[in-house]
Amino acid sequence: MTSKLVACISCALLAACSVSPAGPCNDDSQCAAPAACDPGRHVCVLPCEPKCGAGQVCLSARCVQQGPVVRSVAAPATWTRRAGNVTVMATIDSGPDFKTASAALHVAGSADVAGTTSDAGAVRTYTFSVPASVQAAGSEAPVAFTIDAVDEAGHSSRPDAVGVGQLLIDDAPPQPGGVTVNGGVTGTDGLQWFKQAATAPIDAQVSVQDQGSGVNVSTLALMAGAVRLDNGTPQCAASTTSPAVLCHFFIDPQTPLVAPGGQGEIAFTVAGQDAAGNAMTVHQAKLGIDGKPPVITFAPAYPTAGADCNAGGGDPDNIFCGHDGSHFFRAGDARHSLSFVVNDASGDVGSGANPASGTCAIPGTACTATFSAAGSTFSFPADFSAATFSSAADGTGDVQVTVNATDLVGNAAAPVQVAVHVTRVKWMRTMAGKVDTFKGSPVATTVPVPQVIFAGVERDNVGGPIASIGPDGTVLWRTGHGDIATISNN
Repeated sequence: MTSKLVACISCALLAACSVSPAGPCNDDSQCAAPAACDPGRHVCVLPCEPKCGAGQVCLSARCVQQGPVVRSVAAPATWTRRAGNVTVMATIDSGPDFKTASAALHVAGSADVAGTTSDAGAVRTYTFSVPASVQAAGSEAPVAFTIDAVDEAGHSSRPDAVGVGQLLIDDAPPQPGGVTVNGGVTGTDGLQWFKQAATAPIDAQVSVQDQGSGVNVSTLALMAGAVRLDNGTPQCAASTTSPAVLCHFFIDPQTPLVAPGGQGEIAFTVAGQDAAGNAMTVHQAKLGIDGKPPVITFAPAYPTAGADCNAGGGDPDNIFCGHDGSHFFRAGDARHSLSFVVNDASGDVGSGANPASGTCAIPGTACTATFSAAGSTFSFPADFSAATFSSAADGTGDVQVTVNATDLVGNAAAPVQVAVHVTRVKWMRTMAGKVDTFKGSPVATTVPVPQVIFAGVERDNVGGPIASIGPDGTVLWRTGHGDIATISNN
């Protein structure tokens, strides 16, 4: 081996080495064998340099194809469902010396798919009918594959001559990311409620995501059973940060799913498909339509009989209490309350009572109702001290009290007016046989307890009795007849 050839071999790994004993070359005759003239650079170079092409090896200073070479692969660029077969095409070149005997497509974990061809030349086009079931169930990730071949001499495609590609098979449905109903008011059930008489459309916002073929926007709809809720033209925009679309659907609040003047919750689903035809995962949401006024129940609960009065003190037959179970005191009952219930779910479901809507009206005096969520109840003090009031001879009469309220979307209940029974009499005590007629005026004292002391004159006794009555009608003490002289002397 000459020193020049050794030098060329040592540098062959880095670049083409020229041997030019006669200087720059124009043809192979000017180069020392086995070098040849590089017509581009006009220098002598060793054969097989630069590197041989795909599927070739360097033999006897020549690049020789060894085994079939997959020149091109054509797989569908559109997505398909996990059903049927997917057709893949590949062009395979076995070179001038041999013909391709067979070709196969490989997917990891699946059986090989043999190719078919009607070509007979050195370059043949093979067709592969790949079962879509090579995709894992429920997956939408692209499926990678390789294609290789064997020639008539038994040479297989070298690793650098194998064809590669991916199958777009989508077996995962689109996923709704959630439904947001914009506008309306939040009802007592947590849903967004809308007044049926409203004319502005309801805006339901839905995010739909699909990692595979993508969302087919034209198929999206809001469905309540077999009825479409939205107006058929959702406004959708693709997300810039995820494979999702954000859509706004528009719903007529006068939808026939709720009868005119009715109310109710409407359950609906987001329906649609991805580009491969997979149906959307079921996702249910609700909203409320309310066209029905609430109903007010107002039945005064009077203080129990004997409340705030002496229960009789052993003498029940001689005391009468204004709290007889069917009257309020004209004055002094502000600690008691009147209540009314606003029912917005009579036979169906509505938005609920509006806590800020309850009103009460007592003629002649101011009145403010306070809401309690428990039972949707409004309450106000039973204060009739300044109310417009006319009483009969027995001190009783009625005060006309009116209450009103609305539901959360603004439907007004029919006002309810009730005649509330009121009495001027807090208590009376019969003193027959003890005091007959008064002489002078009663004396009031607060020691030891608030009391009224008065004296009377009996018909048959000049020294009449004395009685002390407490604030609730209780007889605190009394004396009379023969004892009166002793008390008078003292």
